[in-house]
Order: sequence, then C-alpha cells, then structure tokens
Amino acid sequence: MDRTKRFILGLSIVIIVLGFFSYRSSEKRKDLTFSEELSRVAVTVDDVDLTLYDMAFYVAYQEKEVQEEAVIYNDEKPHKYWNAHTNGWFVRSVAEQAVVDMAVHDEIFYRLAVAEEIVLDEREEAYLANEVYDFCSDLTEKQFASLGVSAEDIEIAMRKIAIANKYQSILSQVEGLEYAEYDYMGSAYEDLLAEHEVVVNENVWDRISVGSITVND
Repeated sequence: MDRTKRFILGLSIVIIVLGFFSYRSSEKRKDLTFSEELSRVAVTVDDVDLTLYDMAFYVAYQEKEVQEEAVIYNDEKPHKYWNAHTNGWFVRSVAEQAVVDMAVHDEIFYRLAVAEEIVLDEREEAYLANEVYDFCSDLTEKQFASLGVSAEDIEIAMRKIAIANKYQSILSQVEGLEYAEYDYMGSAYEDLLAEHEVVVNENVWDRISVGSITVND
C-alpha cells in the first residue's frame, strides 16, 4: 500500500472514530423524557439508589416554587427567569441541584427515622393528608403525565418526607439546635452528610432539565 492510500485509510479511520465519539457525546447530552425514564438511577446515597421516580415529587415541588418567582420576574415570558444568571449560577442549575440536595437529605433522615421506628401520629397523619391534597390539587393532569406518577405516588413521597422531617425535629431537639440547622443547607446537616457517600449519576441527571417538565410557559 503506497503512502497516499495509507494516508486516506488512516484519515477515514480517524473520521469514523471521531464520528462515533461525537454520536456518543450527543446521545449523552440529549435530554431524557422524564416520564419515560422513571426507573433510571439518578443518585445513590450509600447503598440506596434513588431513581427518577423517587425524584418526581422534588421536581414538581421545585418547579412550582421557582415558576412562581419566574412569573413575578416576567409574567409574559417566565422561561427567561429560568435561564437567568445570578450569583454566578443559572437559576435552572440551582433548581436542579436543589432537587438532588433535598432528595438526599430526606433519604438520610428517613433511614434514620426507620431505624428508630419513628411513625406519624394521628394528628400528623391528618396534617399530611391535607398537605397531599393541596399539593396534588395544584397539579394538572398534564403535569401528572409529564412526571409519570400518580397522586398515590406523590402521597408515598410526601409520607416519607413527613417521617424524615419528624426525625429532623427530634434530632434538633436532642442536639439542642434549631430545626433549620438540619435543613439541607444547614451547617449541622453538612456534618451529618459528610458521613455518607453520595454519587450523582451524571449520565442521567445531567439530561434532566428541571424547569421544563411540569412547567408550561
């Protein structure tokens, strides 16, 4: 084989290889349809996998909270707020991180609560029922479909959170600290978090666009 043919063959191989990796990179960046990928693992806390199904409530909650701010910011084009850059971060990125942080926080406290056999009393059950009703009433059928979950699934998630919150309250009292110190951005919680291993599955979570799932501009 002469030098020209070897050069052409080598160039062809390089093009094919680059094309393959370009395709893989493109596939990795392509957004996932949340409702169709609920079984995918988004985050692992120690030895517990949290799937997109486990993240659904947090996505709905965070989108609702930020969208309310977005409408105040620009009621005609609220998506501009989601794409705004503030304090060195895009609002959308902050919201996506908040979803992960809240889910991890509640998973840790829920497991601690289960280990201590913490359950909700009658008053707390009644309060939870009202909270679930209010939250689900604010979601349209289209939003439920976008999440891929039902009202029953939302109730399961909110019950877990309620139990986690109860343990957080107990722990803060035992430690003589304010409840907020154990919130997901609290200093006492940061110390607790350091005792756990948290791994975000970037190939999944980086392809979820919070602010584009239940939100309709």
